[in-house]
Amino acid sequence: IDYRIAICHVPFGSSKGLDVDMFDKWRDLCSKMDLDIMISGHSHKINFFEAGSKFKNQNYPVVVCSNGPVEDFVGVAFSISGKDALIEFINENKKAISKNAWVLD
Repeated sequence: IDYRIAICHVPFGSSKGLDVDMFDKWRDLCSKMDLDIMISGHSHKINFFEAGSKFKNQNYPVVVCSNGPVEDFVGVAFSISGKDALIEFINENKKAISKNAWVLD
């Protein structure tokens, strides 16, 4: 296995209005799986959270890509080359609105 990627609707740290204990359990379980990244939506924002930067015990970065206040956001592009990873939030003109790069462990 070269890369471990989790895809889910709600990021396991954004438990607003949801069962906090359940999210804590899922987040901890994912942390044990040696994930390289989690891709999610739900929050109606675009965000990139580095590993450990927002949610306790979360040792993998989280990308939130869903429609929201950035009106021209239409998608996300990922690229991984060796240990280098890049995510770009893309607009309708195929231009990057935001870029985030990180090194995989």
